[in-house]
Amino acid sequence: GKIMLQAKEENHVMQPGQVLAIGENQRIQPSKEKLQQVLAWKEQKIWFREASFETIFKTLVRWYAISVQFEGNVSTRFTGVLPTNLPLEELLSILEKGGGVHFRLKGR
Repeated sequence: GKIMLQAKEENHVMQPGQVLAIGENQRIQPSKEKLQQVLAWKEQKIWFREASFETIFKTLVRWYAISVQFEGNVSTRFTGVLPTNLPLEELLSILEKGGGVHFRLKGR
């Protein structure tokens, strides 16, 4: 079905599968995210589009209860889907292969 979204004095009817966002100016605008990306967490996946490794690890810190320290300047961007039901070592291996970076685990 459809739903009505209202922000301030602006109304917008959302269609099935549509993703909208309310911007800083409180205006309703179509989101660049796809519905699949927004709901990926339900399938234990995280979608990234041109994300910095800093952004990726801010998310992984919450999923894996880890702390992260960067060494050097990492300017590589990552686009892809990461499954969160993998052990951390396997997930880091995926990032190393796709992003041209190296990780070292210390402690737990």
